[in-house]
Amino acid sequence: MKRFYGLDKLNWALLIAGGVFSIVALLCAGLSAPALYWVFFGLACVLLVFVCLRMFSRNTAKRRAECARFERLLAGIKRFIAPDFASIEAHRQFKFYACPQCSQRLRVPRGKGKIRITCVRCGHKFVKRT
Repeated sequence: MKRFYGLDKLNWALLIAGGVFSIVALLCAGLSAPALYWVFFGLACVLLVFVCLRMFSRNTAKRRAECARFERLLAGIKRFIAPDFASIEAHRQFKFYACPQCSQRLRVPRGKGKIRITCVRCGHKFVKRT
């Protein structure tokens, strides 16, 4: 196995997806849906064969590039779905306003009452409640 690529995050994801498709195929077989059974069983087989081909590949540079693309995609999905906890904490401590003149996003502390805010970009001054 020294010269082969082995398992990475993409292979694990494909392996899990193949397992899920095989379980769904078994459920479809129990529900007397032969067309759906063959569709999901076929998808599971294709994914598992693809995992084996990637795992025993000797073209490690190409497999690493595929895995890097997958990890970038996964990171984008995580950023979209999971909230940034630092951002949540910032919204607890600060209020955010847009400057009426230049639309610069400004951060002011909460709980100070009415305050005069000066835009750092254009110097426009306006009053808001925090």
